[in-house]
Amino acid sequence: MKKIGILTLVFQNYGTRLQSYALCKAIEKICPKSISFEVIDMEGIWETKFIDRKKLFIKSIFRYRFQSIIYIFNLIRWKIQNRNLNKNDNSEIWGKRGKKFNNLIAKIPYSEKKYTCAELRNGVLNSYDEILVGSDQVWNGIKVRCQDIYMLDCFKKKGYTYAASFGMTSIPPEMRNDYQRRINNFNSLLIREEEGIDLCKSLGRTDAQYVLDPTLLLKSEEYDEIIGTEPLVTGDYILVYSLNFSYKIYNQAYKLAKRNNCKMVVLKRSICPPNINKYPGAIELFAVSPEGFLQLIKNAKCVITNSYHALLFSINFNKNFYLYLDNCDEENSRLLTLTRQCNLNDRVFWETGSLPQKIENIDFTYSNKKISELREQSIQLLQNTLNKMLLS
Repeated sequence: MKKIGILTLVFQNYGTRLQSYALCKAIEKICPKSISFEVIDMEGIWETKFIDRKKLFIKSIFRYRFQSIIYIFNLIRWKIQNRNLNKNDNSEIWGKRGKKFNNLIAKIPYSEKKYTCAELRNGVLNSYDEILVGSDQVWNGIKVRCQDIYMLDCFKKKGYTYAASFGMTSIPPEMRNDYQRRINNFNSLLIREEEGIDLCKSLGRTDAQYVLDPTLLLKSEEYDEIIGTEPLVTGDYILVYSLNFSYKIYNQAYKLAKRNNCKMVVLKRSICPPNINKYPGAIELFAVSPEGFLQLIKNAKCVITNSYHALLFSINFNKNFYLYLDNCDEENSRLLTLTRQCNLNDRVFWETGSLPQKIENIDFTYSNKKISELREQSIQLLQNTLNKMLLS
């Protein structure tokens, strides 16, 4: 029996854990009996940088123009407030949140051991017959360390990908030679964004193909088995889930909620600004499970977000949403790929402007048909990849 190792990001993030869950569920349905698989549990691969101030300053001048000073001021204010908040001992609430992930993690076939980067370099990858890399921003060399691992420099043979993402629109010049060499460590390339296909072409690989994020390989009703029936919030509400350093998204969402007689529910990604007390009647949530994340989206009257996976689940659950995007964020491309494909560009708004004053209902007829077609194509390409692994 061949053993496949799935190499992806592993940390306590809703999208990261849910894409692993969905990919494994999809593989379970189509995997030949002669193949076994597991997600390689690893640590120490994610690093974040607040801002490249010079680059951000230049971008903000061109994209925010007269608002650039306000934009940079708010970024600095956010950073200072965030630092002050995290001077406190928040280990208890982080621990509570971490435990909320345990139920979903138990449903994902992780390796028995959590490996370090050094262990993966020194032979652990070669204990697998085949390696499947993806999904998520596994090839984002700016944020994700150990690119030699994610691009399989330390694997005995060529690997495969499913929905691998660069998470950036261009490759930094100092990294280009490594990417150009490493992209040939793969037999086939299934990529998550259209811009990623273009990057592969620029690196000399014209065979890359587009596939859906794994979370869209499952139909909306397939998530019902993990979504709890007890509501986290009752009544009509607008859900705000933001991954950037914006204050404006909360101000705009609160105005929209008040005009439409809804509560504003803020799901925080970390112990971070803003102080929700400035929005009377708003509800702040933090220690929420991935299943609770899904429930909050599914039961919302509208979702306001700049999160990729909050967008995906809003579309999959046919929920009204508005994307409210930072004009300077290079990761917007992954969201815009899907809104273009689903003919939902009218739901995209930018922080140089304002959100609408009322919630307009979305007709999901076209997007449902498009996602269904892309789901079928993506599953077939995943099936083809598994067959190649079996024969190699």
